[in-house]
Amino acid sequence: MRRIIILIVALFPLFTFGQGKITRPNKSVSHGKIPQKSQTEQVNDALQNYEDSIAKLPRKEEYINSILVRWRADITEAQKEAIAAIINNLIDIEGGTFIMGSDKKDHYWDYAGNRYYIDSPSHSERAKSFKLSKYEMTQKIWEAIMENNPSRYWGDAFPVTNVSWNDCQLFINKIRQMSDVEFRLPTEVEWDYVANKNLPHYSEYVDYIKKTEWVSYGADKMPHAVGTKECNSFGVYDIIGNVREWTSDHASLDYNHPRSLYNYVVRGNAYNSWSPEYFRYDFNPSERKDTLGFRIAL
Repeated sequence: MRRIIILIVALFPLFTFGQGKITRPNKSVSHGKIPQKSQTEQVNDALQNYEDSIAKLPRKEEYINSILVRWRADITEAQKEAIAAIINNLIDIEGGTFIMGSDKKDHYWDYAGNRYYIDSPSHSERAKSFKLSKYEMTQKIWEAIMENNPSRYWGDAFPVTNVSWNDCQLFINKIRQMSDVEFRLPTEVEWDYVANKNLPHYSEYVDYIKKTEWVSYGADKMPHAVGTKECNSFGVYDIIGNVREWTSDHASLDYNHPRSLYNYVVRGNAYNSWSPEYFRYDFNPSERKDTLGFRIAL
């Protein structure tokens, strides 16, 4: 009997601890409350989870204006109509060689205090074929996508204004996500090619501008509905007037210098411009003005 008791005592640790290895808690681990995520972190996590779940859903595909569109699953009808309008307003620009710039080299200030550089020197440039919106981006389309309207002068068919380069990128990223179409801003070369090529001789230039562009004379110092004057030889409206337009390129002192400046190039004139000429501006990417808008390229 005594031997049995001794055996049980000897085997007791095996029955109680032999089921697995006992691990002692690491001294570095806190045994207090689990840290709670901030409200911002919780919202961001929820949005990321939502984005991930949407990304896994099949997209509905269709062709619009010969462009394959893959609609995101959660897109609204208003957003879909707005993006379809952008695509339907894209026109094919056949590439070509042209003379870009002039031989003036000084920089100036316009009457509103905006610095601009006369584009110099003149040089041969080649533009590849691409697609460009024949209209400046309207407030109706902007509102459908961004759910706000920063413009000073309101009108569905008016160009959206008071948009920075950064704002344009947010807009473009949204419509890319919704449609899977690689929209973008035009490069400066593309913009200048469309605005500059096939312009009439100087003796006819002022009359041409009056027919095609909203600039200071006749514009009543306010923007106008897009496409209400004659188009240029490419079928593009308001390229030199109505509002100035952002490009995708960083600024440079002139065409001989690399595009190393922080600012971005803005081209064209606006409804309050005092001259029929169009200049080469550079603006901070966060800067907003009543005279600043954009158009879409692909």
